[in-house]
Amino acid sequence: MNPFNTIPNFLKVFALLNKYNKAAPELDRLRAAGDLAGEQELIRKRTGEIIAEMSEKLHVDFIIEGEENVPDRGPCLILANHQGYADVLALYTAIRKFQFGFIAKDEFRRIGPLAKAIEYTRSHFLVRGDSKDALRTINDVADLMDKGFSFCIFPEGTRSRKNEPGEFKSAAIKFATKAGVPVLPVTIDGAYRMFEEQGRFVPCTVSVVIHPLVHFEDMDRKQQKQAWSDIVETISAPLLNR
Repeated sequence: MNPFNTIPNFLKVFALLNKYNKAAPELDRLRAAGDLAGEQELIRKRTGEIIAEMSEKLHVDFIIEGEENVPDRGPCLILANHQGYADVLALYTAIRKFQFGFIAKDEFRRIGPLAKAIEYTRSHFLVRGDSKDALRTINDVADLMDKGFSFCIFPEGTRSRKNEPGEFKSAAIKFATKAGVPVLPVTIDGAYRMFEEQGRFVPCTVSVVIHPLVHFEDMDRKQQKQAWSDIVETISAPLLNR
């Protein structure tokens, strides 16, 4: 039997998600007590442990550049291109100094263990194409960022499933402007090879480039508009100039 076929590896992933969700009572306790720093540290620790174990079981390796650009603490907004499922593994492997959640598509609510894990990382679901839900999500995420939580969003909105990036939607930057936080641009290369390229799990190596922090919070609107264009170019350049 091929050890990298689809069903056994999905089962491995779900087993590890269930393992992560066992931290739920302690996370609930910290949240109820208002111990946000304690909650953030437990999320950071548990996601790091589970992602490392998941990457090992799925035979995914990483080459990371620019680790010196990761700030010592949040909050910040991480912006990255989106090639495939391995993007999440890559980001949690590369950025380990502070907690961060994701702006996740609402469809993941239907996948029990995954939905619970998403919620316990303080990630937020977003209904695509619903402007009212988008505004509500921006406000909710900005409130959490004010409390020290960091987030990651994929401006393409969906997996490119290939090396070349898709269109970056500028609405993604509203999370940073609303919260008044810096932006950490990240380029991911090779993540689509883990699953999307062949429709089954295979061993692969994913490259991650962490770019310098962009202090969006110190800019006026004109500067932010130019900075957004620069960020898109920064993330895309390593993929387009191979």
